[in-house]
Parts: sequence; structure tokens; C-alpha cells
Amino acid sequence: MNIDFHIIDEENDLEKGNFAYFYASEMELSISNNRNSIVFNTTMHKTFLITLFSEISNLYSSGKPFIISTYGNAKEYSCQFIHGGLQIIEIDKLIEKSTLQIAFDKYMFYSKLKDFYKRYLQYLKKKNKNITKEKQYIFLDEQYKKLF
Repeated sequence: MNIDFHIIDEENDLEKGNFAYFYASEMELSISNNRNSIVFNTTMHKTFLITLFSEISNLYSSGKPFIISTYGNAKEYSCQFIHGGLQIIEIDKLIEKSTLQIAFDKYMFYSKLKDFYKRYLQYLKKKNKNITKEKQYIFLDEQYKKLF
């Protein structure tokens, strides 16, 4: 299982210190198992990540399934535990159909998600060392510590 990300920051807003523009930029988040991969493509990536991490945390603590929408396209993702694993279903809202279902070991997924979040925070610090003083970064870092 693997989780990778790519942030499309064409103006180099992060390096220039334009944090609000950077957090609104587009992100591709790819989650794959040995057979399939699912790609979350969203703008406003900070808001999406905060929601995703919060909902995943709730799912793991309460078992309550959730649906998350991406920004900038017509896709939703349903996440739930089925038979001891985590199932993610991609739903295309334009055609009102499920377009992909993928399952993961729930413990491995949580571990990989934690690693992804840590890499994301390190990426931010590497691109702009001053970001650690910025309030949105501090919020993300505190969320990481709280969730994991």
C-alpha cells in the first residue's frame, strides 16, 4: 500500500510566503493497494486534508462511515469499514454511479496516512522554513499531534 501526493503550486506561493494561495492550490492524493489506486484531485487542498483527517479519525474511533467531497470536480468518496478492512468507494456525481471501489487493511491504511501527513508537513517546512510560525501550519501540526 502506498500514499503519494503532488501539489500543483505553479506560482511557487509556498516559497514566496503566499500561504493562503498555496493552501487553496490543487493537490493530487494517490492511494494505492497492489491492484488499484484511487486519486483524490482537489483544489483548496488544506480544507480537504483537514476534513479527511478528521473524518478518518472519527471512523477509526467510532466506526461511523462518512462521505467526503473534493473541490473542483464532481466526485465524492464513501469510506467505511467492511469485513475488518477499510473500503473507499469513488462516486461520480455527474452520472450518479460508483466508478471505483478499493479496499485496504485498516491498520496499514492508518499507519500510511500518518506517514503521509508527516511527509506533507515536512514538505511545507522544506519549501519555506518560516511556515512554522504561520497559524494554518501550526493548526495542521497540532492536528497531526492530536490525531496520531
